[in-house]
Amino acid sequence: MAEASVNGSQAGFGASRLLALVGLVALLGCAPSGTALKGPKRAAKAEPAYSLDEELESELRHVPTDFVVPIPENRYAWERAQLFFKEQTSGGKFVAGRGDSVVLSNAGSGDRVTYNVEKQTTATGGSRFVFSCAAGSAPVPTEILSVQCRNLARFVQQ
Repeated sequence: MAEASVNGSQAGFGASRLLALVGLVALLGCAPSGTALKGPKRAAKAEPAYSLDEELESELRHVPTDFVVPIPENRYAWERAQLFFKEQTSGGKFVAGRGDSVVLSNAGSGDRVTYNVEKQTTATGGSRFVFSCAAGSAPVPTEILSVQCRNLARFVQQ
C-alpha cells in the first residue's frame, strides 16, 4: 500500500510536468511569429556621453600640469605615472627623449584620450613633470581633456 502511494505521487508529478509543458507550448504558440525564442533587444551602442562633476572640475581646475618633484619623491612620482598608463590605457610606451628628458605616451593605442607625460631632470636633481592630453581615437571636448590631464597630474604629484 505504501508502494501504491509512492507510484501515485510520481504519476501526479508527471501529470503536473505535462500540464506545465502544455501551458508553455500554448504560450509560445500565441507569441507573434519569430519572437518566441528571441531575447531582449539590445540598444544600439552609443558613444559615451561626457559629463563633468562640478565639484571635481572645481578641485582639478587648480592642479598644475607642469611642476617639479624633489629627489626623495621623484622615483615614486614616475612609478605612479607608469602605473596610470598600465591600468588606465591600452599601454604606454617610452618615446625617445631629448637629452635629460623622457616621454611616456599612449599615442597610437586607439584610446579615446592620448596622454603624454614628460619627465625632465632639473639642475637640482629633481624632476620636472609636464602633462598634456589630446583627443585620440574619437573627438573629445576640450574641457574633458583638461580635466583628464589635470587628474593624471594630481595622481602623479600625490
